[in-house]
Parts: sequence; C-alpha cells; structure tokens
Amino acid sequence: MRTHSFIQSTPLLCSVMDHLPNIMVDVSLFLPLHPRLRPTLWHHIKSDRAIVRLPYFWEDDVAACWPDWCWSRIPEAGDGLAIYDFHPIFVALNVASRSVYETLKQRLGTTPM
Repeated sequence: MRTHSFIQSTPLLCSVMDHLPNIMVDVSLFLPLHPRLRPTLWHHIKSDRAIVRLPYFWEDDVAACWPDWCWSRIPEAGDGLAIYDFHPIFVALNVASRSVYETLKQRLGTTPM
C-alpha cells in the first residue's frame, strides 16, 4: 500500500493489518535521498502479524520545491533501495515546477483534468 500525503500512524498501520490481510507491503515511508535504504519488518503491536515497509528515496513534487532543483539530474540511490515516486499528472502535463501545475489547477477550477 501507499498512503497519500505522507499520512501514517501506528493506529492506521494496525487497522490496515487487522482489516486488510492481503496487504503485505507498505511504501509510505519517505526518507529523501537517504543512503542505503533497506526493507524493514514492522510488527503489529497486538498480534503476530508483520508488514514489510519499503522506504522510498525520491518524490517528484517534493524535489520540485528544493532550492536549485534540476530535473535533468535525478539522484541515484547507490547501493540501497531505489524507489522513486512520480505523480502521473506531473508527467502527463510535462511541468517543470509545481507552480505551473497549481496555476493550471486554479484556472480549471472544478473542471476535471
């Protein structure tokens, strides 16, 4: 699973594990540019169940806010996990900054993209 907007908590993970037994992996932990990322096993606090957590390394909308960000040199993860999070709307619109997306979104109002 992958939560939206970095939403995560112990009660949320426990609830997912209690009610959605087919979910075995969580990719909601963002550790930007952290070296040597590895999978980790997270154990439920009240049962024997565990879920694999895969931290991810890079996210397009976060990187777009970094000072001096350059889209032509996306960082490599080195010897750790290399999980990159791309928002399909940014790729489809081919925008270079979040502000371009926000302007378009405001102009369209309630019209679906």
